[in-house]
Amino acid sequence: MSENYHPPRIRNIILGILILAFGIMLVGNLGEIVKWSGYVLITPLNKLGLLNLVSKAEITPIDLSIPKQEVEFGIPGCYALYTSNLDLLTVTDAVLEDKGNPWLKINNPKHQAKVNVGFVRRGLMVYDTPFAEGRPIYTFEIPSSGSYLIENITRPGAVGYFVRDYVTGNEKKYGTFIAIEILIICAPFGFWGYRHAKTKMNALKARQKQNRIRAEKLWKGNH
Repeated sequence: MSENYHPPRIRNIILGILILAFGIMLVGNLGEIVKWSGYVLITPLNKLGLLNLVSKAEITPIDLSIPKQEVEFGIPGCYALYTSNLDLLTVTDAVLEDKGNPWLKINNPKHQAKVNVGFVRRGLMVYDTPFAEGRPIYTFEIPSSGSYLIENITRPGAVGYFVRDYVTGNEKKYGTFIAIEILIICAPFGFWGYRHAKTKMNALKARQKQNRIRAEKLWKGNH
């Protein structure tokens, strides 16, 4: 046994370490991989006018390490707050579970009006934009363009992103179109696989038939 043992080569050890490191990197960035995959899938659907796609110009980074700040919204409409800060994500999920109020407050100082903020009651999905880190946790509608006062809980170094929200209320639409597109993309490969398997099956049946004929001839020759 000891004579047949060959210690692993350094090349194989290094290759194993690289594969392990690559796997860990993929798992650590799984969310971003999912979002970028969705971006690639949604892009042609956006070109066809079927789905809206968030552009970089529709994303505003905000500093969540400070409790108050003014943010300019140039275009009225629906927006979502994204963040990747684990502490803020944990707090948000806990508040949602306890049926509490959002920690994000948005006010229009000009009209003394408060903007209603609602929870995003889902996790990260393939149709979330890859240009904002993390996942959406809040959604709200800006009634008119202008400067708004933002109040929030803080965490050191935390960053958030205000993103134009085309998805909320249209999740089924996005999911359906993406699923159809994936089926269309996979259909040729599935058809090729079916034809290939059918060809191999037919060849196997033909060989079995020939073998059976030879066996019958041999059996008759011996009797």
